[in-house]
Amino acid sequence: MGCYYHDAVPAAGACSGCHQPLCSTCLSEGPLCGSCRLAQRLAHESELHLSGARSGSEPAPPAGQAATTVIGSPEGRALAAAGYIPFLWPAALLALVTSHGRDRYVRKQSLQALGFNLGMGALWIALHVMAAIPLLGWLLWGTLPFVLPVWLIAGAVFGIKTWNGDDVRVPIVSDYVDRLVPA
Repeated sequence: MGCYYHDAVPAAGACSGCHQPLCSTCLSEGPLCGSCRLAQRLAHESELHLSGARSGSEPAPPAGQAATTVIGSPEGRALAAAGYIPFLWPAALLALVTSHGRDRYVRKQSLQALGFNLGMGALWIALHVMAAIPLLGWLLWGTLPFVLPVWLIAGAVFGIKTWNGDDVRVPIVSDYVDRLVPA
């Protein structure tokens, strides 16, 4: 029998929660499958929300189980995540100026979202300007149609990861934002 998540990949073990067959790639992430990790994370988040406890006051998860830390408020994460989408960058600005901007994670992700959109916009403009140069422009006109889809897809991926509470590292922007937002 094959892995529950990957077609045509032989199973190397089973999930310790639901006993679905898993391949070695899935097992390398821990003893739980993706569904069980998500269920565990959602249960933990709902417990924190109902009890009003902070994620920092929770003890570390037992060894072998996925960490289920909840970072920032859902509203702040949503604003920061929406800020990664190219034409919704004002959401990141809104996250910075509201009370959600006090949270370090939301502030860092909002600044990264603004930097990502500023950088991709500058790249778009620079390619258009350089495309006006003869010979060089003929080569660049072939790359221009790919900039917007890459911008949209990367923004969606970064936004989804931010919404899930993952630490997003935008290649060039992250180093600069780390200097702005001290640990």
